Amino acid sequence: MGTSEDMRIDCEASLEATAKLTPGQTCALQQLQAAVNTCVPFVELRSQAGRGHGVSTVLRALDRSLGEKSIFLGVKDTLGAPQAEKVLFDAAAKHLEAGFTVIIDDIDIAVRPAKIRASRNAGDQFRGAGNWAFEDPPEPLRLLKALHDEAHARGAVVVFSSVEEGHSRYMQDPFLVRLNTAQKEDVVHFVNQFLPGVDVSTWLTKMPGLPSIGALQLAMRRAATIQGKDFSLENVKSAVRENVTCDAAISPDDIEHIDLTELPGMQKVSATLETHVLYPILNPDAAHAQGLLPKKGVLLHGPPGTGKTTIGRALAHRLKGRFFMIRELLLYKDIFEVFAQARAAAPSVVFFDDIDVLLGGWNGLVEGARGHDLTRFLLSQMDGLCTTPESQVVVVMAAADAKCLPPAILRSGRIELWMKLEKPRARERRAMLQKYIEQAQKAASLGNLELLRAPLSLDEVATICDDFVPADLRRLVSDARNVAAADGGNKSGGEYLRGAASELREMKEEVEGMAGRMFS
Repeated sequence: MGTSEDMRIDCEASLEATAKLTPGQTCALQQLQAAVNTCVPFVELRSQAGRGHGVSTVLRALDRSLGEKSIFLGVKDTLGAPQAEKVLFDAAAKHLEAGFTVIIDDIDIAVRPAKIRASRNAGDQFRGAGNWAFEDPPEPLRLLKALHDEAHARGAVVVFSSVEEGHSRYMQDPFLVRLNTAQKEDVVHFVNQFLPGVDVSTWLTKMPGLPSIGALQLAMRRAATIQGKDFSLENVKSAVRENVTCDAAISPDDIEHIDLTELPGMQKVSATLETHVLYPILNPDAAHAQGLLPKKGVLLHGPPGTGKTTIGRALAHRLKGRFFMIRELLLYKDIFEVFAQARAAAPSVVFFDDIDVLLGGWNGLVEGARGHDLTRFLLSQMDGLCTTPESQVVVVMAAADAKCLPPAILRSGRIELWMKLEKPRARERRAMLQKYIEQAQKAASLGNLELLRAPLSLDEVATICDDFVPADLRRLVSDARNVAAADGGNKSGGEYLRGAASELREMKEEVEGMAGRMFS
């Protein structure tokens, strides 16, 4: 009897050897065979954007179907070769002269270009993203032109694929065979080869999007490695989700742990988010049974420091890998990638921090080109992200001033939940001061005396901080503890807190006055 490791290896080998072409791949293969049989000289197999559609699989199937009358070339044939162009051309020309069909996979990579152009197969979300100044490497263009002429001269056939399609602008179009994105019947066909009789269709209706055949094959291997040959559809489902790239997601380990229910003044906000956002996302079966959807657009607005970003941190902890944050320094392509990953991890949340700044504030409404571009992109995302409970991507936006946002974003149907965060009242300020003091003491090393000793006079301190926001109060406690440590703790905590409050108020007034003079 073999070991469990042997069974896993056998299962993975079986996945590689027994997988049959999907209906979509078979259609592409038949078109290639027809082109070869009618001696079409120059043929390209092209997939949709992205990888994992099975281009190499189809080309190898074509090679097998032609038997001894074809030669398959690719990256492995030019590894370490100082003149990769010449190596590939010489090998192809030799076989074309002998009447062979030459098949070259990933020709623009096999030719070892000095630079690699990245656009189409970087992902579908990059199309139409702006004016990208990519360079087209000359090596693939020269080789393709030479092979094109050689195939015509010999009356033979060259079939090729490329990662990118920069060559199409510099030479006569080849005969194009398209390998389309996997459809539902392709995925069902592929999975049923290994799990016959399983209801794949029901699972697919709950997916935010159909996985590629490559992603499914990788998931099968993962399931087989972990479970052995007796893996199930549930194992495949789990593997598909785990294989999704989510490096843009915020990890709960990277940020401060925050529970909104424990923050003074946040109870109503916490209850609203729990009801309208978190419950449908974290309880997908119940949401699906009841036909519940989370609000697709949420706006948090209020003065700086009132806790909008804090709410984002709390959501990140609750969603555990399905929370994505966008800030003002991200490039266009980074934002597109964040949304792509959020869709793959759906149901999920994309959090725009300071979206009024991101869209250019008032300038964005009047003349900011970046703000206009991002507004159009955001509108397209918000209008197209709500389909099923499983594919929902909730857009949560934080803004200091909602008036700076474009009316098109604010209209009903896009923002379904408005929450205004205001400066805390005296009772809430007192509770916040108490909480921040307790948190600071817990963070101190064991055995150290509390820097802010009784009496703390929190009622008095809360009163003199009448226009402070939570961020101010947190800083006030930190400043008071720093002064107390430097002073040796000779005064009461209340005196240090009052002194810190007075200094912070003076600083705020000075900054606000300077800002007023700058923009007056």
